[in-house]
Amino acid sequence: MASDTPADAKRVVLQRPRVRVRDGNLPVSRGQLFAALAVIGFANGSFEKVALEVGNFGWPTAILNTFGISVIVWGALLAALVLLVRAAPDPARRTDLAVALAAAGAFLIPIPALSWLAISGLAAYLMLSSHRPVRRAAVILQALTIPLLWARILMAALGNAILEVDATLVGWVVGTQRSGNLVPFADGSGSLWIAPGCSSFDNVSLAVLCTATLVQLLDRRWSLSVVLWGLAACFAVIAVNTLRIGLIGLYPSGFELLHGPVGATAAAWTTTVAVLGLCHYGISRSAPAAG
Repeated sequence: MASDTPADAKRVVLQRPRVRVRDGNLPVSRGQLFAALAVIGFANGSFEKVALEVGNFGWPTAILNTFGISVIVWGALLAALVLLVRAAPDPARRTDLAVALAAAGAFLIPIPALSWLAISGLAAYLMLSSHRPVRRAAVILQALTIPLLWARILMAALGNAILEVDATLVGWVVGTQRSGNLVPFADGSGSLWIAPGCSSFDNVSLAVLCTATLVQLLDRRWSLSVVLWGLAACFAVIAVNTLRIGLIGLYPSGFELLHGPVGATAAAWTTTVAVLGLCHYGISRSAPAAG
């Protein structure tokens, strides 16, 4: 039987494309690989909090509240991703893939703390195995886990002592003597109970994160002046939180305003502006450039 195909026609063979691995490297850059992992890990770790914020307040309010996550945290994540994506396109190695698979396995488990722990592990690996550009991003990722994981662990371990310090500061503002983490109102009509969510400690961890992020983003070196400006930011957030709670003790009738959404939002943005302003001013002007 005659064929309709010309005799000189070339046979087309469809083959599955193969991923070539040369010298133990993978066809994707290290920066791209670990940036993707950071996004996945952050999404898994923050999903519960974001969903709760949206469920309680709706999308418009949740967006205005940055989903209950500090602007400083979002900014640090963005800074780390920018540094990773802009890093030299060094190909990912097989050891990178092994670390990535381990982290991905942790991200699949719906436990937020496990995601933050995995991100901390990724950051430690990058700090030990990378050149400076990627290492700068790794430092930010490691600092990112301070308010999201390590500060919470420390609060769980030393919560009573930390809350008593907060209560002492508030007592000085109100002019009454604390008992544990209870601070009597100035008019004697009741007492303030300083809960873990009202502590200055969370905001102090944000000041630490902001300092570390700006040092790396601006490509500066750690120095005494950087530490001092970071401490100034820590003291500023303690002052804002202590003043807010102290006003409640001085004026109990304003509890709903000062402790409710209006007071909380005003305090959060005041803290954010103070931290960003102090850290950026101090680090950009006094921190030595990295060599």
